[in-house]
Amino acid sequence: MAASFCVVFLFPVPRQRVGEVTLAALGAGDAELAVVGNSVVTHVSKCDVDRRGIPAILQDTLESKVVDLSYGGEPLAESISYASIALQQAGISTVVLYLGQGSLANPDPNDVQTTAFLRLVAGPRRVNDLWARFSRGTGILPGPATARLPFQYKGIDYPAYDQIQMTWFADEKARQGCPETLGQDLRFIEANFWTNLVRPEPFWPLLEDIGDLQRQAAARGKRLVVIFLPNDMAGLRELDAGLAAEVDARRAEIVRRAAALGVVMTEIGPFGPEQFADRWCACGHLSESGRLAVTATTRAVLVN
Repeated sequence: MAASFCVVFLFPVPRQRVGEVTLAALGAGDAELAVVGNSVVTHVSKCDVDRRGIPAILQDTLESKVVDLSYGGEPLAESISYASIALQQAGISTVVLYLGQGSLANPDPNDVQTTAFLRLVAGPRRVNDLWARFSRGTGILPGPATARLPFQYKGIDYPAYDQIQMTWFADEKARQGCPETLGQDLRFIEANFWTNLVRPEPFWPLLEDIGDLQRQAAARGKRLVVIFLPNDMAGLRELDAGLAAEVDARRAEIVRRAAALGVVMTEIGPFGPEQFADRWCACGHLSESGRLAVTATTRAVLVN
């Protein structure tokens, strides 16, 4: 038993995707710019003519290689780690972190071996502190993400995220045409916005780690640029004005807390409904015009 415990912490083996992205970050030294974030970074709408994700648009615009360290479902705790690894590479001068409002919710998205691995490779952070993890009650397995748990909204019970994906999401995706709309089952879509953007409480140490990494990067003459992505407020107001106000209040709280922690963050928005894709999923996916707008703002920050 003791030997097994030592193997876990002295020779931690991450899950496959984490290992792959870590290798990409370690090999990013032939570029000046890297990008981290979740599916918003590269997702495209079936209605788009321009199929490029944000890293590809940036690369074409800047005429310089951009290393994409994002993937669909990438937790913010991992994004911070990949940014830290990339900033340690000689050639990388800047990392852009695309932050969504719902990304601040989950402190322990990985099993303990993966968390120990990221601590070993990326360096110690609040989000990979194993003692703090166990103190929160998270064990060997990943901690549950609040937004993925079953919930009740306005008297209706909804199942866990995996079942929602196979039922509501599959149906909304199949019925979506061009141009995209908010969706069909508006009662579910409203509930989905609530469980993603209001229900989970932000885990503030994630913001603290971002601020620390920005200051550490600046001390080495580098930059961690944080872009705070927009919410589909037009869709939210169409669904329920009270819910839209709650989402706005949570966003304002995040902006205030970031400022208090010294996090330098560029807010984008508001966006029109035509700048979002898959609006029914409440995940912030962007259409062609949305990605171009985000890229334009990013470029403006980079060249200043």
